[in-house]
Amino acid sequence: MAPLLKRKARKARKSSKKKKKSSKKKKSSKKKVAKVKVAKKASTKVHDGGKKPAAPKGKQMSKSEVNQALEDMSGVKKAVCKKVYEGFLELIFHEMEKRKTFALAGVCKFVTKRRKARKAGKGINPFTGEPCVIKARPACNVPRVRVLKALKDAVA
Repeated sequence: MAPLLKRKARKARKSSKKKKKSSKKKKSSKKKVAKVKVAKKASTKVHDGGKKPAAPKGKQMSKSEVNQALEDMSGVKKAVCKKVYEGFLELIFHEMEKRKTFALAGVCKFVTKRRKARKAGKGINPFTGEPCVIKARPACNVPRVRVLKALKDAVA
């Protein structure tokens, strides 16, 4: 009987030590949470909650880099960001085809400009000086982008 009592006493001591340790961990975890909240309040981000997007590898952001930046900034899954981005592009193409204009509020305005037809004619190659024939070109619609004042002010 004595060994059983000793085992139970040991188990009781161990469980009480674990309770004391777990209570200490909870106190320390609360302190860590408080520190993290202070750090979040100190940040000055324009967007809600996300992290700063990575810099582009080249001169401009590629499509996948834009999707990654949207994911980072919004906190939404990458697949959802990709669908939203592709849907947005589809909307722009559709509006340009039907209405010939599309405005992205505060950023830019996409417009379609009519280019006149060009007649065929004779010309001179500026590199060699030889005479050449310039081909005729039919009239067509050309998309243009106009930057709006809000973006001009933000960049300047």
